[in-house]
Amino acid sequence: MVVVALVSLLAFFSLPAFHSAQAASSLASSKQIVVAELNLARQTALSRGLGVEVRFYELPGYGELAQAGPSTFRAMQLFTIDGATTNVLDKVAFFPRPAKGSPDPTASPLLQGAAGGTFRLPEVGLNYRYTSLFFAPDGSLQGLGSTNVFLTLVLDHAPIREGNLPANFVTVQIDPLTGRVFTYSP
Repeated sequence: MVVVALVSLLAFFSLPAFHSAQAASSLASSKQIVVAELNLARQTALSRGLGVEVRFYELPGYGELAQAGPSTFRAMQLFTIDGATTNVLDKVAFFPRPAKGSPDPTASPLLQGAAGGTFRLPEVGLNYRYTSLFFAPDGSLQGLGSTNVFLTLVLDHAPIREGNLPANFVTVQIDPLTGRVFTYSP
């Protein structure tokens, strides 16, 4: 009986630590997804001599029904642009729960100005919005200024601290001239 009580106490006190580690792992995995997809877009543009569009999808929030309105940036996808033809380059990459793109315009200027979609997505159909950026055939970014080409990944429902960011976050920045990707985290 004493052993069962001790095991129960140990499990009770280790559960919050496990949850924190799982959330941190989700954020790290999301960073890897974003960086890998952006690098794939740049390399494809350079190697094939085609433009590549990167779409960041705003979907219904975690735990919400597919019919709920788009509220959380939590997926991305790549498309090649060959003249007037747009072709899917890669499947939709969903961020692991509870990671998402920060909705704060100062933390994620790249995610502002989302438009409605016409391409059916798994799980949500046409119930999404997206914002995009475009890699030119030389690997540079087109249509964006020379500053504010970044987005910040945060954990859903994480308490916001000073500077409109939670304690744990990852900022992904893209150099608009070279298309190279850099990450920053506390």
